[in-house]
Amino acid sequence: MVDYADARTQQVIDLATRSRFASGPIRLLLLARHAGRWWDSLPNLASEAGPVFDEANAVVLAPLTLALRPRQVAFSAAVRPIARHLGVSPAVPSPDLSDETFATLLFVHLQALTAVDPASGSGGGGSISDQLMEQVIRREDDRFWQPTAAMMGLPAVSDRITRRRAMAVATLTATKDERSAAAALLAVPGLDDNAAVFVTHWLQELSTEGSYIQPLEPDRLGEYLVATVLGELPALGTTLADVDLGAHIDRLLTVSAGRQHATRRSERRCERSSPRRSECYSLIPPSRPTSLAAS
Repeated sequence: MVDYADARTQQVIDLATRSRFASGPIRLLLLARHAGRWWDSLPNLASEAGPVFDEANAVVLAPLTLALRPRQVAFSAAVRPIARHLGVSPAVPSPDLSDETFATLLFVHLQALTAVDPASGSGGGGSISDQLMEQVIRREDDRFWQPTAAMMGLPAVSDRITRRRAMAVATLTATKDERSAAAALLAVPGLDDNAAVFVTHWLQELSTEGSYIQPLEPDRLGEYLVATVLGELPALGTTLADVDLGAHIDRLLTVSAGRQHATRRSERRCERSSPRRSECYSLIPPSRPTSLAAS
């Protein structure tokens, strides 16, 4: 089984290629939020394993929505392993999970994480889902992003705002080497060539697999971060397009489709971007991002 298969196409192709030499039947389950261009291109990209994907089926799964009692059970079931992993007490108050935000299992789990190991500061205003995601991102910054930057002695990411913007770039681009990562990071205000290289090392230190710098996951969390950063810095997306549209277009369009602020400059960029300009243009969202809780 491969989760986030749309972001791990090379891993999928490698598994499919190896499956051709297996002594018995193998079932490969790929999970992704949509079957789009990445799925359609697999038979061609896979070369020798192309027939594996020619015979594959894409199945749309119905949303998993939880009633109140299953939400409470899922919360308790998540609290125990989280507390055990962190070495803290699982004795936390039972929260009110009646809001429809918690019909989605992800937000039950985010609530459990926040209850066991809250971040410094508040989650801000907005919807319950936004508050939870803000809390979890602050926790990531408190526990990992800031301490790693301090350990590496990087003044370029000594402030929370720059760290958030750099992580948003990582989420938008998924670059594969230092040169392309540093070029993308020049979109962050205040970073020059030297600082951008050091920040790529920081992001690589935070990464565990795949890209040279790893996007923030799960996707909903990464999309929230990108949405808030683009709200503060709307030109970020088009600046990244200036860096290398071909390398960034798929991830940029995916996030943009749900969250990004549209601008006339974005529309002009789509008009001259690539053979995919019509898709690019069609995915520019309304000027105000929609609520993540409803999607």
